[in-house]
Amino acid sequence: AGQIEPPGGAAGRPAANKGYVRVEEVSAVIAAEGGLVVGEPYVLRIADGGGVQPASLPFTLSTGGVAPAVGDGAAQPGSTLTVTPGNAARLALRRATAPLTVALAHDRSGGSWAEALPLPAGISVQVRHTLTGATVAEAMADASGNVFVAGADALFVGEEYEAVVSNSATVGGSTVRFTCAPGGSKLRLPIQRIGVPILAQAAWLQPNMAHWSAELPPPAGVALRVMHKSSGTRVGEARTDAAGNAALPPAGLFAGETYVLEAAASAACRAAAVDFTVGTVGQQVVALEIDHQTADVTLVLRLRRPAGV
Repeated sequence: AGQIEPPGGAAGRPAANKGYVRVEEVSAVIAAEGGLVVGEPYVLRIADGGGVQPASLPFTLSTGGVAPAVGDGAAQPGSTLTVTPGNAARLALRRATAPLTVALAHDRSGGSWAEALPLPAGISVQVRHTLTGATVAEAMADASGNVFVAGADALFVGEEYEAVVSNSATVGGSTVRFTCAPGGSKLRLPIQRIGVPILAQAAWLQPNMAHWSAELPPPAGVALRVMHKSSGTRVGEARTDAAGNAALPPAGLFAGETYVLEAAASAACRAAAVDFTVGTVGQQVVALEIDHQTADVTLVLRLRRPAGV
């Protein structure tokens, strides 16, 4: 039996969301001298490798007549073609495919403490063919941040692709380019969490609006800090201005995470704290009510009596 190995290089390019790609105009010639005998049965075999799936085509070499039509070019299982000299034994090839496994992981922009946080739910990974720009597959990450993309009808061995996470309200965009390898490809795709700026607004805790202390100016110069609630990590510090406000930069303040805004005790105010969960749209305002420090006052009255009284 003669064997034909497919030539190297890409024999076809995948179209967007299409299945197998037909290999056209790829040919090889087997020399007849001492190898092919008229009337004998043979099998044309395409070996595994070279970016195509294994395939075979039984045929018999004849001295005359015309080779029969083969439909779309693929031999039917169990059928045998009669091929005359000068005619072709045609065999449709299917591109070899392989799966992709993507492990999503925090990048280091949020600090080492953030690497232990679970990734936000609902992250989707798209796979795009580099040359054509076609999106050939898309899959959602599981709870562990892993994504599996089946190779069938999507990922062709030897072709170059990009695994892409698009910008969203919770994570920034990220892309890794890879060439589909026989047996499957494994990638690590770093994910950057989106930070949200916080405006802390401190105000005095009031017994009621009619209380005389309602006219006092907002608490200024109060030391604030932000703690990530589950890890206990300090992610930001600030002091209130004359209006009782303090702007906290977005670094470490990730959408969907819960934090504690704390005010330190001082001579003028008591310690205070409030929990908040970071949203996903624009600057977030967090209100914090702070109670005045109070103290008992003892008045000593000295009476001076007029002389003669």
